[in-house]
Amino acid sequence: MKEKFELKGRSLFDRSSQLQFSPDALASADRSISSVSQLKAAWESSETANEPIGRSIEEVLADLEDGHRFDHASVLANHDDPRLRPALISALTSAAADKLRPLAATLGRLGGEGALEALHACLTSLRQGEAREKDTRSQARVAQAILSLDPDCTEASDILIDLLDGSIGAVAKVLAAESRRPPMLTQAHQRLRVALRQYSDGANVRQFCIALPALVQDNTYAALSKCADLLTSSERTTRERVGGALSQLIFSASNQSVLVVLRSWLEEEADVRLLLECARPPAVSTSRAESIIRSGLGHSSPSIRDRAAKRLVEELTPASGRRLLKEALLDEPDPFLRDAFGRLLQSLEGSPGG
Repeated sequence: MKEKFELKGRSLFDRSSQLQFSPDALASADRSISSVSQLKAAWESSETANEPIGRSIEEVLADLEDGHRFDHASVLANHDDPRLRPALISALTSAAADKLRPLAATLGRLGGEGALEALHACLTSLRQGEAREKDTRSQARVAQAILSLDPDCTEASDILIDLLDGSIGAVAKVLAAESRRPPMLTQAHQRLRVALRQYSDGANVRQFCIALPALVQDNTYAALSKCADLLTSSERTTRERVGGALSQLIFSASNQSVLVVLRSWLEEEADVRLLLECARPPAVSTSRAESIIRSGLGHSSPSIRDRAAKRLVEELTPASGRRLLKEALLDEPDPFLRDAFGRLLQSLEGSPGG
């Protein structure tokens, strides 16, 4: 499928449909993305606004001292208390592996006096003796935290490269975070990019999808061309992984090119379960999404019919949802789903929107 796409300037060209997807041509899609992003942000804000503040600073300090609990949200909520960082650093020196990783990530986020030195000391300890082989995940997490505070640290980047088999996600996150900084890569990040590019050439599909956000930033055309190839696979799991990974990138800086590949694949994909998972606006039109949901509601698998009903609530207007549910209820054989669809229809009957 590589031959299907061609890069021309800032545009991605789909040879099969003779369509050129330029920034201007996809302006409407960008507006859709912006609207969805705003709705998502508003929802997240309303959710967090209604949440309790969490544990008090005294409770957080006690948790850190006894080492049995780590409440990340409460730690961040008390980030400006001068007692917090010394307590985090002290806890880091004696933490078990399952607590060490979130502690390191939090220190990497908060920074402050003594944080970087504590992380370096922790990494040195983890790289000695038997711990070097036993806990590579913790080593990767601490190295990632160091790079968030010191982007020039080639020692940390080289450790991540050394551990790349088990830390590909950490490398991808470091590079994704770097993309939000001013456009000047440090030597440490340049090494990570080169290593990740070389590693991804022989990576399996799961590893490739984990690395995809960073690979798209590094070389959009090469990464998406490989995605296009993988989406022609006869293996459903492969298409599911790649399609799902691309769907997560719709809101990224490379969203226009991502949409090109997603739309091209979704036009040809026949698996209803995959379409229900990956075919969402703005990758498909509202009418196409409604058609997919209708197919899902009529599928022979009860789980697919149930998933289609959930999609209906998430994406369609109440009027469209009522119409599809009434059609589905005419021949729904499963008593549980029939009852669920009936209750859902009742809830939509009282909804505004026609």
